[in-house]
Amino acid sequence: MVRVDMPQDLTPYVGQPLGTSAWRTITEDMVQRFANLTGDTHWIHTDSARVRAQTPFTGQVVHGFLLLALITDLGTECFDVTAAQQWLNYGVDKLRFTSVVIAGARVRLRMTLAELDMQQNGAARITAECVLEVEGQQKPALVARRIMLAIP
Repeated sequence: MVRVDMPQDLTPYVGQPLGTSAWRTITEDMVQRFANLTGDTHWIHTDSARVRAQTPFTGQVVHGFLLLALITDLGTECFDVTAAQQWLNYGVDKLRFTSVVIAGARVRLRMTLAELDMQQNGAARITAECVLEVEGQQKPALVARRIMLAIP
Protein backbone atom coordinates (compact mmCIF):
# COMPACT_ATOMS: atom_id res chain seq x y z
CA MET A 1 0.00 0.00 0.00
CA VAL A 2 1.23 3.46 -0.91
CA ARG A 3 0.56 6.10 1.75
CA VAL A 4 1.50 9.75 1.21
CA ASP A 5 0.64 13.01 2.94
CA MET A 6 -0.25 15.31 0.05
CA PRO A 7 -1.60 14.49 -3.42
CA GLN A 8 1.56 15.82 -5.11
CA ASP A 9 3.55 13.24 -3.13
CA LEU A 10 2.13 10.64 -5.52
CA THR A 11 4.21 12.08 -8.39
CA PRO A 12 6.98 9.44 -8.18
CA TYR A 13 4.35 6.69 -8.38
CA VAL A 14 2.95 7.62 -11.81
CA GLY A 15 3.14 4.45 -13.87
CA GLN A 16 3.81 2.38 -10.76
CA PRO A 17 1.67 -0.06 -8.76
CA LEU A 18 -0.13 1.52 -5.80
CA GLY A 19 -1.12 -1.69 -4.09
CA THR A 20 -3.31 -4.75 -3.98
CA SER A 21 -6.29 -5.19 -1.68
CA ALA A 22 -7.11 -8.23 0.41
CA TRP A 23 -9.40 -10.87 -1.05
CA ARG A 24 -13.13 -10.18 -0.61
CA THR A 25 -15.81 -12.87 -0.89
CA ILE A 26 -18.91 -11.96 -2.91
CA THR A 27 -21.77 -13.70 -1.11
CA GLU A 28 -25.19 -14.64 -2.47
CA ASP A 29 -26.66 -12.28 0.15
CA MET A 30 -24.62 -9.36 -1.26
CA VAL A 31 -25.85 -10.16 -4.77
CA GLN A 32 -29.47 -10.39 -3.59
CA ARG A 33 -29.28 -7.13 -1.64
CA PHE A 34 -27.71 -5.37 -4.65
CA ALA A 35 -30.49 -6.76 -6.86
CA ASN A 36 -33.14 -5.47 -4.47
CA LEU A 37 -31.49 -2.08 -4.14
CA THR A 38 -31.05 -1.49 -7.88
CA GLY A 39 -34.14 -3.30 -9.13
CA ASP A 40 -31.98 -5.55 -11.31
CA THR A 41 -33.62 -8.75 -10.09
CA HIS A 42 -33.12 -10.79 -13.27
CA TRP A 43 -33.09 -14.49 -12.42
CA ILE A 44 -29.46 -14.89 -13.50
CA HIS A 45 -28.58 -12.84 -10.40
CA THR A 46 -31.20 -14.17 -7.98
CA ASP A 47 -32.11 -17.79 -8.73
CA SER A 48 -29.17 -20.18 -8.27
CA ALA A 49 -31.16 -23.30 -9.18
CA ARG A 50 -32.39 -21.81 -12.44
CA VAL A 51 -28.92 -20.55 -13.31
CA ARG A 52 -27.50 -24.05 -12.83
CA ALA A 53 -30.33 -25.59 -14.86
CA GLN A 54 -30.37 -23.14 -17.79
CA THR A 55 -26.83 -21.79 -18.12
CA PRO A 56 -23.28 -23.12 -18.01
CA PHE A 57 -22.75 -21.25 -14.72
CA THR A 58 -22.64 -22.89 -11.30
CA GLY A 59 -24.51 -20.22 -9.35
CA GLN A 60 -25.79 -16.67 -9.19
CA VAL A 61 -23.97 -14.33 -11.56
CA VAL A 62 -22.66 -11.25 -9.76
CA HIS A 63 -23.84 -7.92 -11.20
CA GLY A 64 -21.07 -6.10 -13.06
CA PHE A 65 -22.06 -2.87 -11.34
CA LEU A 66 -21.75 -4.53 -7.93
CA LEU A 67 -18.18 -5.43 -8.83
CA LEU A 68 -17.55 -1.88 -10.03
CA ALA A 69 -18.95 -0.47 -6.78
CA LEU A 70 -16.46 -2.55 -4.78
CA ILE A 71 -13.44 -0.75 -6.24
CA THR A 72 -14.11 2.29 -4.05
CA ASP A 73 -13.74 0.38 -0.79
CA LEU A 74 -11.05 -1.99 -2.05
CA GLY A 75 -9.09 1.01 -3.32
CA THR A 76 -8.68 2.26 0.27
CA GLU A 77 -6.52 -0.82 0.83
CA CYS A 78 -4.28 0.10 -2.13
CA PHE A 79 -3.33 3.71 -1.42
CA ASP A 80 -4.04 6.66 0.85
CA VAL A 81 -3.47 10.41 0.77
CA THR A 82 -3.65 11.32 4.45
CA ALA A 83 -4.17 15.08 3.95
CA ALA A 84 -7.12 14.59 1.60
CA GLN A 85 -10.21 15.84 3.41
CA GLN A 86 -12.57 14.98 0.56
CA TRP A 87 -12.65 12.38 -2.18
CA LEU A 88 -14.94 12.69 -5.15
CA ASN A 89 -15.59 10.15 -7.87
CA TYR A 90 -14.91 11.97 -11.13
CA GLY A 91 -15.59 9.11 -13.53
CA VAL A 92 -14.60 5.79 -14.97
CA ASP A 93 -12.99 5.35 -18.39
CA LYS A 94 -12.42 2.23 -20.44
CA LEU A 95 -14.59 0.04 -18.21
CA ARG A 96 -14.82 -3.56 -19.38
CA PHE A 97 -16.38 -6.55 -17.65
CA THR A 98 -13.98 -9.23 -18.84
CA SER A 99 -15.25 -12.38 -17.13
CA VAL A 100 -18.26 -13.74 -15.31
CA VAL A 101 -18.11 -13.87 -11.53
CA ILE A 102 -20.23 -16.35 -9.60
CA ALA A 103 -21.47 -15.67 -6.05
CA GLY A 104 -19.05 -17.24 -3.59
CA ALA A 105 -16.00 -16.12 -5.57
CA ARG A 106 -13.26 -14.04 -4.02
CA VAL A 107 -12.01 -10.86 -5.69
CA ARG A 108 -9.23 -8.39 -5.04
CA LEU A 109 -8.23 -5.07 -6.55
CA ARG A 110 -4.86 -4.29 -8.07
CA MET A 111 -4.26 -0.55 -8.70
CA THR A 112 -1.62 1.29 -10.70
CA LEU A 113 -1.31 5.08 -10.82
CA ALA A 114 -1.84 6.05 -14.46
CA GLU A 115 -2.03 9.85 -14.22
CA LEU A 116 -1.75 12.61 -11.64
CA ASP A 117 -3.01 16.07 -12.56
CA MET A 118 -2.48 18.73 -9.92
CA GLN A 119 -5.09 21.49 -9.81
CA GLN A 120 -4.44 25.13 -8.86
CA ASN A 121 -6.31 24.77 -5.56
CA GLY A 122 -4.02 21.94 -4.38
CA ALA A 123 -6.50 19.24 -5.31
CA ALA A 124 -5.45 16.42 -7.57
CA ARG A 125 -7.18 14.44 -10.29
CA ILE A 126 -5.92 10.90 -9.82
CA THR A 127 -6.42 8.30 -12.53
CA ALA A 128 -5.81 4.71 -11.50
CA GLU A 129 -5.75 1.58 -13.62
CA CYS A 130 -7.97 -0.88 -11.78
CA VAL A 131 -7.93 -4.63 -12.29
CA LEU A 132 -10.42 -6.63 -10.24
CA GLU A 133 -8.94 -10.12 -10.08
CA VAL A 134 -10.94 -13.29 -9.39
CA GLU A 135 -9.24 -15.96 -7.32
CA GLY A 136 -8.49 -19.00 -9.47
CA GLN A 137 -9.43 -17.33 -12.77
CA GLN A 138 -7.02 -16.29 -15.50
CA LYS A 139 -9.08 -13.30 -16.64
CA PRO A 140 -10.02 -10.48 -14.27
CA ALA A 141 -13.64 -9.61 -13.51
CA LEU A 142 -13.18 -6.06 -14.74
CA VAL A 143 -10.65 -3.53 -15.89
CA ALA A 144 -11.19 0.21 -15.71
CA ARG A 145 -9.53 3.59 -15.32
CA ARG A 146 -11.01 5.14 -12.18
CA ILE A 147 -10.75 8.91 -11.93
CA MET A 148 -10.90 10.52 -8.48
CA LEU A 149 -10.48 14.02 -7.09
CA ALA A 150 -8.47 14.30 -3.86
CA ILE A 151 -9.06 17.59 -2.09
CA PRO A 152 -6.70 18.52 0.75
